[in-house]
Amino acid sequence: MPLIDEATLAIPEGAALEAVFWKGRTDFLPVVRKMARDTWRVADPMPAIRLLQAANRPLWTMPHRVEAPEQRRLRDGFLEVLAAANAPLLLHSPHEPVDGLARDGHLVRLMWHGSVKATGRWNYAQAALPHMLTFDRLGYAGWSSLAGVERREVLAIEQPVADAFHAAHTEPFLAEGQSKYRQDASIPVEEEGFVFLPLQLPNDSVIALKHFDAPYAEGIRRMVGSLAGEGVPLVLKRHPHCTDPAIGKLLDGLVAAWPGRVSVSRASVHALIRRARAVLTVNSGVGFEALLHGKPVVAAGKAEYRVAATELTDPDAAPAALATAEAAHDPAFVRRYLFLALNQYQIDTRSPVSFQRAALRVLCQDYIERVPR
Repeated sequence: MPLIDEATLAIPEGAALEAVFWKGRTDFLPVVRKMARDTWRVADPMPAIRLLQAANRPLWTMPHRVEAPEQRRLRDGFLEVLAAANAPLLLHSPHEPVDGLARDGHLVRLMWHGSVKATGRWNYAQAALPHMLTFDRLGYAGWSSLAGVERREVLAIEQPVADAFHAAHTEPFLAEGQSKYRQDASIPVEEEGFVFLPLQLPNDSVIALKHFDAPYAEGIRRMVGSLAGEGVPLVLKRHPHCTDPAIGKLLDGLVAAWPGRVSVSRASVHALIRRARAVLTVNSGVGFEALLHGKPVVAAGKAEYRVAATELTDPDAAPAALATAEAAHDPAFVRRYLFLALNQYQIDTRSPVSFQRAALRVLCQDYIERVPR
């Protein structure tokens, strides 16, 4: 069998794609792998969706979650795509077993807020941006396959493509000042040149992915102390949903310990990021937003933006990590990463084509895993 360089393989469309399919798995599999890896390059995904759905015939399933508004957005987006492919979507109770409903257990499972890898399972959750959903085989945030992306995969994105997307989509979004949580744009930010540290909910599941052994609050205290001790000003912002008295006590203590160096703000994260020199976080979604603004990011935990940030494993070494992040910051590389994240690993819920590409990713992976060799 001749070797095929999938990196240079063109993705056929329409009748040309069907012709490759009928040649057999040997010819079709490299094309499917290429589509799975570079789904964003498929201009019209529906012909490939119809072909793969008809060939594999998986049963699509989705637990109904009344508490999750993102479930309704994913459901509505996929219903339109699957209806066009003559494929049903089975909505069921989260407690209802579905294993026996499909031939040979051939299911596609769309699971909310999961971090489990299994054949046919795809995990979705609210992404850092309000109109985006993460959609990933491994999970969300630092558990996702996006968190494992390597530099070579980012560099495969053509720079002009990434730059054009940033100008056409990212910059207008930033001008709107929207975020996942409501922001108070009326509060001014007078300072500049500070390190912005957005706090997370201390019981957030992603805190388990922190790189240091100390408890979350203790790690924050040490990071702030190490930077303030070197003369670096910091502005902290409490998570908008946090009511933990221990976090309030932590913030009061840091401001008292470092007067004139450490302050707390309730301003919009966008206003704070714009005025900051860099952003320091464990693995908050604000780190992703900071990359949109072109700021250096230091992450003290595993995050989906790992490849575009500087890793911090010791809270006391925050000054050195900050220096590394600022020296190594490459805005052009960051724009490539953002293009890949937003167009390949997430769903833009405003775009029907984005839902189509997500469905195509599922069906390509389904073909790779299930079709006999």
